[in-house]
Amino acid sequence: MTVSVVIPTTGGWEHIWRLQLVLESLVLQNEQPLEVLVVDADGSTMEVQEVVRYFADQLPVRCIRLLESERAFRAGEARNTGVANLRFKPDRVLFLDGDCVAQDNLVRSHSGYHPSYIVAGARCHVEPRDMPDLSLKEV
Repeated sequence: MTVSVVIPTTGGWEHIWRLQLVLESLVLQNEQPLEVLVVDADGSTMEVQEVVRYFADQLPVRCIRLLESERAFRAGEARNTGVANLRFKPDRVLFLDGDCVAQDNLVRSHSGYHPSYIVAGARCHVEPRDMPDLSLKEV
């Protein structure tokens, strides 16, 4: 089973360091996704594209941008746009928020579920000060 990952996110340092950790966690998966599409939901900064470019040689990742809008962050619209812009037709689409660090078996575990299942997860909030063991690479 193939899995593509769609990640809606926004720019700004408070989001960029989290996106970097999310992409690092996808590099470390024990089964690589077919494709990773980061959707810059506010389309207002180049920072998101810079982070995606940094990981492009380690992961099949690319970035698309939604047009700037006066509306607030639109995660649902970003997810739908991401699915519509996938280059491949995966068996599964996995949605990760731009601040959800994946365990190393996330892609593999989702590739095994029955197509009619909806799989949900939980998360906890962390800040950089909470992660002394992880080092953020300079992008």
